[in-house]
Amino acid sequence: MKTKSQAFSCGAWSFDTDVNSSYEGAMREVLTRSLEKVDFTAEILSPEQLKQKGYDAQIIIHQGNADSSFSVSPNFFSGSARADVTLSVILAIRDETGVAYQNTVSGKGSGSKDVFACPTIGEAVSAGAQDAIRTIVKDITLYLRDGLRDRQIAAKPLTSR
Repeated sequence: MKTKSQAFSCGAWSFDTDVNSSYEGAMREVLTRSLEKVDFTAEILSPEQLKQKGYDAQIIIHQGNADSSFSVSPNFFSGSARADVTLSVILAIRDETGVAYQNTVSGKGSGSKDVFACPTIGEAVSAGAQDAIRTIVKDITLYLRDGLRDRQIAAKPLTSR
């Protein structure tokens, strides 16, 4: 993820932040904690493959867009850097019928750091990325719960008296 300045302060600077490993680790952890049994795979399985392997469903989390920027507010001898980061993911639940649930989830985060020189702004960007990952993990858990619940409700036959 490349982060650029929103203003003239440190405007010649940009920061590259790798959020992939933190993002993947957080997603694996939340899925492992939230579900009874999880197998991770990089491939999307067909309905036939799901049935063949004995899976009830496949949860697909596709890392989407990432956007970030920073600004610096000057102080007397230093400055305050603020970084804003937005990450998005697409959550899909597939079962024997195909896509049973899909939603796009966005997480926003911010980080700040008192700075004396432009190179240390990267720490604010990293903090903002971690905050965005925390937010998206919390929200993905809620959407996952809703998607699985809706799928179970739809699968139960309705009865009336």
